[in-house]
Amino acid sequence: MLSRFRTALIALLAALALLGALPAFAQAFTDADQQALAQYTLSTSFLTRCAAIVHDVQKQNVSVGDAMVGEGGLDQMAARLDAMPDMHAILTAHKMAAREYLIGSVVLVRAIMGARMLDDPEQAGDFDPDTTLLGNITFYRVHRDEIETMMKPPADAPG
Repeated sequence: MLSRFRTALIALLAALALLGALPAFAQAFTDADQQALAQYTLSTSFLTRCAAIVHDVQKQNVSVGDAMVGEGGLDQMAARLDAMPDMHAILTAHKMAAREYLIGSVVLVRAIMGARMLDDPEQAGDFDPDTTLLGNITFYRVHRDEIETMMKPPADAPG
């Protein structure tokens, strides 16, 4: 089960262009970024648009990893992401700003990780409610099947 989760999480991170850049990405969060992440509430609107974006990113083989590394916080990362013509077109088509995509994606990953921590008695004490709203964990649990479907790599993905 843990292996399946790890595989799914890796697929999501790759689809969100965070794989490989996650340590630099996380370190770049300013206090204001952390506050925005801690206060963001996941919604079905975000999830629907995010799933469509992930699908299009995979379908068009858009690589945005370079946008996730470099100086600055969420605003600077969003600007770099938005400056990529293919990604800008995908985000625009799904009526989502680059900053919202980044924030929502990170919050979704935090909700998944938080749910897993709370479900494991050995890790439950390590959960930090200051970084993940319990409502977002509930959202993940309610929409788990849809989220796991979104996290699956496409059938024609290599490997």
